[in-house]
Amino acid sequence: MSPVSKKRKPKKQKTKRQAPPGAVIGVPPRHRTGAFAVLNPNPFHEPWFAAETKALLEGTEREWESWYNEDLSGLEDRASWAVGAVLLRRSKSDYSTGNTFNPWLGHLAKAAANRVIELTRAGDDAWRGPACLLLGLAAIRPSGLKAQVDTAVVKLRKTLDGHDHPEVLERLMGERTEPTGRAWIAVDAYGDRYGLVMETVTGLDEEDAYYLVAVEMAADNTATYAGSFSSLDHALERWRDHVGPSGAHAQPKPVDSGNDLWLLMYLTDPGDITYDLKMGPIFLEYFRAQRRLEDLVANFRARDLEIPAPVSLYKQDVEPDFEPFMDWLAERGWDEDAVGERVFTLMNEWLDGTAPQTVHTVSPLRVASRSLMTLDMYDMDKDFKALMTEWIRYCANKTGLDDTLTEAAVAAVPADRDEAMKFDKTPEPPIDE
Repeated sequence: MSPVSKKRKPKKQKTKRQAPPGAVIGVPPRHRTGAFAVLNPNPFHEPWFAAETKALLEGTEREWESWYNEDLSGLEDRASWAVGAVLLRRSKSDYSTGNTFNPWLGHLAKAAANRVIELTRAGDDAWRGPACLLLGLAAIRPSGLKAQVDTAVVKLRKTLDGHDHPEVLERLMGERTEPTGRAWIAVDAYGDRYGLVMETVTGLDEEDAYYLVAVEMAADNTATYAGSFSSLDHALERWRDHVGPSGAHAQPKPVDSGNDLWLLMYLTDPGDITYDLKMGPIFLEYFRAQRRLEDLVANFRARDLEIPAPVSLYKQDVEPDFEPFMDWLAERGWDEDAVGERVFTLMNEWLDGTAPQTVHTVSPLRVASRSLMTLDMYDMDKDFKALMTEWIRYCANKTGLDDTLTEAAVAAVPADRDEAMKFDKTPEPPIDE
């Protein structure tokens, strides 16, 4: 320990700036493996539920011939994207969040089953549209909606008993996409952007597909993109495009241990952070991505490959890095007594909400996010840019990050709070047609 360590003894600053009304800073993660959203125990109805449900069901009735498709993955695609378009629209129009999305899907499933009953009694072939939508919902629904959606499917089955419906619909009722248990994970050069690819197979055609979920553990610990691809290479190519230069040389590693899936224990709901993320791509896969992750976790647990339990991300210990970093600063001419408390504050806010596996990752996204958090909460504009730059170089030295990526991270450090407030997170990638 350094001989001046007692003088460095950190104390948190007492000049904490009050967060503005409605600000969300350091929201704890929801520890539900593979689930983005926590289902409200008393599901409620938002004013928009009825209108959006009616419009979506009417659309399936008009297009029932195109909805009625032998390819289950086609139904999954249609259902996922149709629902996702509603979620994206609601998040932009009235800032609806993940807490309303799950109750709405349950409402939609029930309404689809009831509409099938009405149309079959009227002898209208358009019943096939809402029936296929419901089957698509059953294929993408996460575990939190199992009871509601499965109840609606049972009602659908009873309604169609005795009706002369084509065999393919009966087959679709019993078939869905399943995980094979094979998965791969890639991580970018910074170490906080992940691409998880799961191999799946559909019982109808037994064709393999590869489902990608991109996750960032840099700012919000959330999924940012998801989609299905024809090959592992194609999925990883799409992930590299999504991540940018830091993912250019990332190679996939087979997931063969529950430890490889640790990041799933910390996923927060993208539906609750749309105020500063452009989430179009993940909204189109909002429920299916959850379902795929849950299926993968269940597959691993069935093989006794348990995922490690999460730890609190809001009680991190600054000490392991505090003394070494202060030594780093001292070697570069900093006055330890003058900056000790500010260093402690900077490091404490850096660790707040950070998974232990990514403590020393210094991606531009992480730097900008933590800078905003720190400058918005504390009066420490003095020396902040210089101290944060030193911290980035300290971490880069520990991880062996190359100079180009290190300088990109340094360039993301704001000079003051006003500049930090202009921070805009990752741009929305193009939506696959």
